[in-house]
Parts: sequence; structure tokens; C-alpha cells
Amino acid sequence: MAALVINSIVGTPALATRNSVGSVLQPGVATTLWDMTGSYVDGTGSTKPATFKTPADNTSPYSPALTVNATITFTSQYSGNIFNVEGYLVQPDGTSITILNSTGNMPPSPLPNPPLPVQMQFSNFQFDARLNLANGCPVPFRCTGDFRWKLTFTTLPGKII
Repeated sequence: MAALVINSIVGTPALATRNSVGSVLQPGVATTLWDMTGSYVDGTGSTKPATFKTPADNTSPYSPALTVNATITFTSQYSGNIFNVEGYLVQPDGTSITILNSTGNMPPSPLPNPPLPVQMQFSNFQFDARLNLANGCPVPFRCTGDFRWKLTFTTLPGKII
């Protein structure tokens, strides 16, 4: 088993965004968008929403300025296996849609035995290629909701959450 815990998410928004209490997140300034101390109040909106631009050239992969700080506990079976970190949303019908991918990550080597939590940082996120950005232009791309995160191992069967 591999266990993922998100500790914080840091982002540098491209455009100014007003939050649910009227404060404005400034463009070009890195800020903690989420941490374990509570970055939102359910039902009232995010205290730190961020707005990123879509690419002007919709043939280029889009990489928002995000860094996810996480703790992952790997067991020995994951040694040397490539994994992805996926941010996804659950739609009203219960299906999920992947929004962000950080691909080609490797567990540290050697893995501690017995398994211990390992601090890792991911900042090579791209919007998932399956998103329809055919009409993309450099205006805000709106994607809202409570993101969920999972590890997907490309060389092991199944998705590990």
C-alpha cells in the first residue's frame, strides 16, 4: 500500500482573484492556497481561490504554477515504480474527472524498511490532456470544487489512494 497525505498546496496565480471575504489574491505572488489548518469554510467558498491562464496556443500543454507538498508512505513493492499524482474532481453523477497530473515521479531509493512517511514535493503539474481546451484562449479557465488527490502507479495494476 502507498498512502498519500497532502500537507500544503502553493500556487502563483496569473490573474487577480477575489475570495469569499472580499480579499484579492495578487497575480504573480506565490501563496499557500491550501494547508491542513483550513483554507476554506464549507458552504461559503474558498478563502484562497486562484486563477490561472489557459495557454494562448492550445497545442501546448498547460502547466499551472502549483507546488504540492505531500507525505507518502511507500511499502517495498513500490520501489523503482513510476507514479503520477492526480488532482481530480467528482462530478454530480459520481464519476471523476482528472484535472491535474504530475507524471513520471519515482519513490525515493532506497525505501525505508519498515515503511516510514517520506516528504515529497511535486511541481511539474499539467492540466490533463483529456480536458477539452479546443477553444482555449488566454482568459481564466474555471475549474471549481473540492479537489481530491491520488497516486496512480503506471507499472502496477490499479489505482492506489
